Amino acid sequence: MNKSECSIEKMIGYFIETSRNITELKNKTLINYITELIKLLNNVPQETICNRINTLLIDRYFKLPEEKYRKIQSNYIVNYAAKIFFDLLNYQNKEFTEEDIIYKTKLIMDKYPKEDMIYKATKDLIHF
Repeated sequence: MNKSECSIEKMIGYFIETSRNITELKNKTLINYITELIKLLNNVPQETICNRINTLLIDRYFKLPEEKYRKIQSNYIVNYAAKIFFDLLNYQNKEFTEEDIIYKTKLIMDKYPKEDMIYKATKDLIHF
């Protein structure tokens, strides 16, 4: 990723695009989601990621601008993704919607508002 920060809205955009790119049930593993996310972070500019998603869904859960546009350090995006996709893959039987991703992101952001908190919670999920 070229920039050192990313808004929550754009981070969700990357998560949704990652999910769209993994369609085969056999490929729905945490490592594949993380690998795809890293590929998107490196190849799709932040300025265009939100053009690919319905931001009205994000507005439903992140009502305040300071929530939606809060900046996340880029090196923690993978940690948030690991926790979100880990939970979705385990509790939704590998079938989830874009709205599920947004809702789960809201829950995780509320539970782990600081980057060092999500790092500690996910350091054992990311093994590569």
